[in-house]
Amino acid sequence: MVKAKVLKLVLDDHGAYLGMEKGCFVVKDKYGNTERYPLFEQEIGEVILKSGNMVSTGALASLGFWDIDVLILTQRGRPVAMLKGLDSESHIKTRLCQYEAINNGKGVYVANQLVLSKIESQNVILEKYDLRPHDAKAKYVIESGGSESLETARRRLTSIEGKFSELYFKQIFSLFPEKLRPESRKKFKAYDGMNNIFNLAYEVLSWKVHTAIVRAKLEPYLGFLHSVQFGKPSLVCDFQELYRYLIDDFLIQYCQNLRRKDFIVKTEKLSRSKKGKREYLNDVQTVTYEVTEPRQATKTETLINEKTTVSAGYYLYYRIHIDISGKESNTVSGRVVETAGYDISFYVFDQKGFNDWKDGKSASKYVSAERIKDYSYGFVPDHSDYYVFVLDNGYSWFTNKVPQITATWNYRMTEYVKVTKTKSVSLFQLLTGKALVCFALKLMCWESSMASSENA
Repeated sequence: MVKAKVLKLVLDDHGAYLGMEKGCFVVKDKYGNTERYPLFEQEIGEVILKSGNMVSTGALASLGFWDIDVLILTQRGRPVAMLKGLDSESHIKTRLCQYEAINNGKGVYVANQLVLSKIESQNVILEKYDLRPHDAKAKYVIESGGSESLETARRRLTSIEGKFSELYFKQIFSLFPEKLRPESRKKFKAYDGMNNIFNLAYEVLSWKVHTAIVRAKLEPYLGFLHSVQFGKPSLVCDFQELYRYLIDDFLIQYCQNLRRKDFIVKTEKLSRSKKGKREYLNDVQTVTYEVTEPRQATKTETLINEKTTVSAGYYLYYRIHIDISGKESNTVSGRVVETAGYDISFYVFDQKGFNDWKDGKSASKYVSAERIKDYSYGFVPDHSDYYVFVLDNGYSWFTNKVPQITATWNYRMTEYVKVTKTKSVSLFQLLTGKALVCFALKLMCWESSMASSENA
């Protein structure tokens, strides 16, 4: 099973900074607020960098080394580049198979399956919302081409796909608020707000598909269903068809509470001599999200709290392991009280010092108190080790002692805790964030299967 990397780092404001410090990605906004994302504690799947922000070469090197998706956007949010490793073009066998499929008949089969899968995915949405699904004869219609060239298959299949999509959108548009329903689905340069919402969402989807195709070592500009043209990522268009239904489902739910007042009208140039009005969604929502932040925490651990009896002529000891790694301001403090009204000697050693003292050799002590009745002590453990707390009654020939001993370890350490925050986001930010998590999970499974096929 593929473990999904769903955490996204998005720098879509102005003046933010992405850096790398001590194994953490560090994001600082223009106000100086800092958030840390430990590289080895969280699955970072994508980083989106918008023009107007800064990134360190150390962060870029870590992103490239760990094969984390990086998408670079203009200030208007248009993607212009992505980060690719030096070995991303090394899987030539995969691309050769893709090139050969164009001419050996497999391309026609792939094109058929793309259209069939799209129609099946549309049925998922239609059935979910109790609408009329596509005719069960769709598979027969799609596969009825027989032996034909890829060019012929493309013309036939795009015509079939267009007719099914027209029927599909007529039905799902009935689910939107009545005053916002478009008459039909319009793609390029739509004027109504709802079609522009769909166009925005599909554009974001195309970025995700493009990134996944590159990671799967395929040629994004050589498709099977869509025609091959200069500047047209036809394979991206092919695979985008498989996941549009996820966007549709999201938008059906997202748009239920929209009203006409949520849209603004902008006058734009259509040509050199003609202007037109176009509706755009003017939306901002408040969402909650979790980040991991460092916190300096003060910890207290009780090492010893006991009343005991030490026989005459003997000693008693407590052997406690203290690990100071990753901790600061380490102190151990406590108290020894002889409750029977006599006295007792008290020492604290590390393991080596205790062994030397036990063997009658000269030993270094952290605490040394001879024949005390009520004694408060403290010391600083300077290395990780076993520390030995000794109650010594060896000097008494006849009297047993009854000491009460306590020991408490105090220290400070950095903890990474999850903090819930809120922020205002637009539909664009939702689409580049959580809205496509389901899509990302499915696409990662596809990438994994592609890698497995190539290794085989």
